[in-house]
Amino acid sequence: SLKWADAVVLVVGDLERSREFYTKSLGMVLGGGDEDAVVFKTESGGMLILLSHHRADALLGADNVEHGVAATARTYNVAEVEDVDQACETLRSRGVEFFREPENHPWGIRTAFFRDPDGHVWEISSDLPGE
Repeated sequence: SLKWADAVVLVVGDLERSREFYTKSLGMVLGGGDEDAVVFKTESGGMLILLSHHRADALLGADNVEHGVAATARTYNVAEVEDVDQACETLRSRGVEFFREPENHPWGIRTAFFRDPDGHVWEISSDLPGE
């Protein structure tokens, strides 16, 4: 049977800029890497890997790698937090800009959305009280 790893790989244009965003703005802790990749271990036991265009081109072929900043979302990443509003305050104080402010949804969660420097979309979410 297949064993699925809990890892997300994001291709980034400027590895240093992205490393700084994910460490300083989002507060993630470095878990390793090299000149073409940065690895973060997530609290859920998974990994977030930032991969340079150079390495992604070598792995996937340049024709299969988007080299611009994403203008729209095709996929997005989700991080669960205890309190969306408090997380937004913290992230805003670190320079993160939200394109969707916190809002409640009928399926029992509260969400807000932001982009990283390469346009990758992130949702932060929490359960609504009593849900």
